[in-house]
Parts: sequence; C-alpha cells; structure tokens
Amino acid sequence: MSNLTLRAASAVESHILNIAPTGSFPNSGPSKLPAVFYHPFDNIKGEGGEEASNDDGALQACEGKASPLNPSEVERLVSKNGFEPSWRYGMFPFDHFHSNVHELLVPYKGHATLMLGTTTKLRVQPGDVLLLPAGMAHRCVESSSDYSMVGSYPEGAEQWDTCRGGEKGVEERIKALGKGGVSVDPIYGERGGTPVGEAWDL
Repeated sequence: MSNLTLRAASAVESHILNIAPTGSFPNSGPSKLPAVFYHPFDNIKGEGGEEASNDDGALQACEGKASPLNPSEVERLVSKNGFEPSWRYGMFPFDHFHSNVHELLVPYKGHATLMLGTTTKLRVQPGDVLLLPAGMAHRCVESSSDYSMVGSYPEGAEQWDTCRGGEKGVEERIKALGKGGVSVDPIYGERGGTPVGEAWDL
C-alpha cells in the first residue's frame, strides 16, 4: 500500500519547457515535445531551506522544503502507469541526451541544480517530477552529497543511449520515436487534465 500523497492534478502548476536546439543538442527540435517539470507530491514541510534560494534564476516546481520520498513507493507508482524503473542515482555532470527513449526522473532525497537544454536551470528536490523528451540535453550543475532520484523509461523501450552531441542519425531516431510509449501521465495514470497529458497532448 503506497503512502505517497498526490495533489489534485488540476492544482499542480507545471513548467512546460520547449527548448530550441542549441549547438549539437537537439532539445525539443526534432520531437516537438517539451520537457515537463512539476511537483505532484504533497510532501512540503514549512518554508525555506538551503535549496530555496532562487537568486540565480533557476526554476522551482514547488516552494518550501520537501521531505524525502520512499523510492520503492515511487517505483511502484510509475510502474502502474507504464514506466519501468531502471536506476537510483544522481545525474551526470556533463551535457548529454538520449536519442532513442524518453526519460522520467523523480528526485527522492537531497537537492540539486540541473541544467536543461544547456540554457535553463532547474532547482529540484524530493517529489519533483521531470519528464525529458528524447533529445533534451541535461546535466547536474551542483547537488547535495545525498542527492538521488529514480530514473524510469516507458515499458518496452530500448536500452537508453548516451549522446554528447555530434552523433549521426539522432534527429531521425528522435522523430521516429514520436511519443514512444508515453500514453498517460506517469504519475497520475491519466491523459487529460494532467501536466504531462496536457503538455504532450496525450
């Protein structure tokens, strides 16, 4: 039985990030799909905290300090909604992307500043959700020593590749992938009225 508490989908604000190609990174260009950044979990306690500073313009999905989440509960939830949990880890400190699969990231402890598309900083903490379309560059700028997240991919997807820019054929792979197994919001398990459902027109 899960002890995760979800906010009503209609009450969750989301950042819809359509990022144009930059240099050798495709970002939203070939897929025409945005990254979606939101905080559907009700695990905020009080206000403030060291990760709440926003003087560098980084986007935050939710104000206030978040309590850690149980990663096993996160994995059970996304598994019900068509995503296969694959790892628990942080994020590489270099810009990279995947050309053959969309990626779902759910931080469950610690905090970090991530760079998306080489242009957009995000401040993430437990309970944030980040769905990255194939081609979207991402890297970790800085993080707490305990920062970890659950990484998942659509069920039946290929083993992810790791591209660092300049590889041949990536745009064709991204275009051929389409929405690539993402048929519902990976957290809410529904199409309409959810952050991913609306952003990806599911």
